[in-house]
Amino acid sequence: MRTSPLISGVVWALTILAANPGHAGTEPLGGYTVDNVAAEFNKIALHGDPLGFHLGPGVDPSLCRHYQGVNRYNGPDGTPYLMVVGSGHRGSGFCGAYDDPAHLLVVRMGSRPKHAERMRSNRLNRFGSVDDTVPPTSDTGVTSIVFDGTGGWSSWEHGGDAQIVDGVWVVPMERTPTDDDLGSLVFLDLADPENPSLIAEFVYPYRLGVLGMTRDPSTGRYIIVASAGATEELRFWETTVTDLRDLSSPSQLVLRDIWDVNDSTTPQSVKNKWEKWQNLDFIRQTDGRLYMATSDNTGGTDMGDDWIRLFEVTRSGNNFALSYVAERHLKMNDPRMGNGAAATGFYVTPTRNLIMYATEHENNGPSNTIRAGEFRSYNMSLTGAGQYGSAWVELYWDTNGWNDSSPNRSLLLEQIDFGQESVFNLDSEDGWAQEADSLRWWAPPGAVIRLYSENNWDGNVITLVGDGNVHFFQDIDNGSFMDNNPLSGVFIAGWHDRIRSVYLAGTFPAGPGSLFSTLDSALLLLPILASNEPDPVLSPSAGIYFKTQLEPVTNSPLTIIPAGGPVTFLPNP
Repeated sequence: MRTSPLISGVVWALTILAANPGHAGTEPLGGYTVDNVAAEFNKIALHGDPLGFHLGPGVDPSLCRHYQGVNRYNGPDGTPYLMVVGSGHRGSGFCGAYDDPAHLLVVRMGSRPKHAERMRSNRLNRFGSVDDTVPPTSDTGVTSIVFDGTGGWSSWEHGGDAQIVDGVWVVPMERTPTDDDLGSLVFLDLADPENPSLIAEFVYPYRLGVLGMTRDPSTGRYIIVASAGATEELRFWETTVTDLRDLSSPSQLVLRDIWDVNDSTTPQSVKNKWEKWQNLDFIRQTDGRLYMATSDNTGGTDMGDDWIRLFEVTRSGNNFALSYVAERHLKMNDPRMGNGAAATGFYVTPTRNLIMYATEHENNGPSNTIRAGEFRSYNMSLTGAGQYGSAWVELYWDTNGWNDSSPNRSLLLEQIDFGQESVFNLDSEDGWAQEADSLRWWAPPGAVIRLYSENNWDGNVITLVGDGNVHFFQDIDNGSFMDNNPLSGVFIAGWHDRIRSVYLAGTFPAGPGSLFSTLDSALLLLPILASNEPDPVLSPSAGIYFKTQLEPVTNSPLTIIPAGGPVTFLPNP
């Protein structure tokens, strides 16, 4: 019998992940900031992690009644939500002239962790394609608001990209059934995210299509930017109040400036990079500097290229100016994870990581679900550590795949999702066997990641030994680490397109009494791994386990020796 590469000898120390490690604390006024916005923007992954959700009570979306904005928000107990804005305006062309009302959808992502960091993919399935995997039913729309003039809501046709700051969701609206040239700003209190309540609505004699909002840390007042149409003009307002819930009159929102991309004072670099943006989000740097992140799809539908760009916003008196900073060409269509012309929104985590969310226009996912994506840092986090310190490796279809100007596919494998991904045969991961030309990886000190040339952890092997830092290999055939950090393992020419299976090691932190979660741990594979050892011995840390989690599937006897404190077994779920 070939010895499992996972277990050295017959004893394998094991630490268990808590089912719910706790949610983030109270968010500071103005929200979390990013220490270096430009640097983190330039690390946003070109390939997102697939998400999805069920429609629930929401308006049935279509290309003619599509999603236009999405924002991440976390409830009082840490539950993550996606707050989605939909448009009913059909415009011209094949959709016809009849317009539908604008609509909002509150999506509870009930299967996702409550720590306000990355959600991670909820469409993983080691027995099938991500394209065919239905997200958990707990990830679903729970509240729908339709702006049709009933239920205390006004009547609008187009809802646009929005932003949430300090628990207030500000949604721009435009076009009523009787006037195409009106717009409004709708302020919604998210104290109870599943029941948004109206704070105020201010109507203007011009359209308002996409919006950004931030708190000025020097004054405590809020700055709002909005545009409409081709986004050639941006209007900048400033509140006279320091609590958005005190808004009651349009006089409390003062128009400070109208910025025009065609103005002679606009830098040519901005003009060259300006688009008909579908998203405008303010991102505040920790030192107070202000940035605006944008998104678009060059084709307007699934046929174009998805771009995000970053501009710095400066203010002199009541005059605002923009300067171009950076751009990223994203890959949203393999697998489908949204569209830059549909709904996108940026989000900052408590650990100052920058994330972008996206959805598609309509519910084209399996079983009529909505496909979405989470675009985190290609380093996973500021430290490179995976969630809860778990090891990870991301494989790329091309050399230097994380910065490719024409991005192709990538495959992220995380220790925390072991058991939900086809690590024994990458062909089961939508044909990923023998495709990797570059990679990035992280593992805690002493932990290893092994890349095998054959299925089932067999054949030639590359061994990556963790030291707590992110490492990368721009070209697997190059023969050396491109980050100039030699680690153990043998890299030889000819490893392009040879990786067929992957093993990730490491431990999960948890204290005594932690309840194991089958959704969040590598232990789903323990029965398989243990069966590779004759008479295996496992040494789990103190905690609570389901008995099946530590039993091999074969008849091999399993000896369990607690490593540090009592081990309690619950009845099998």
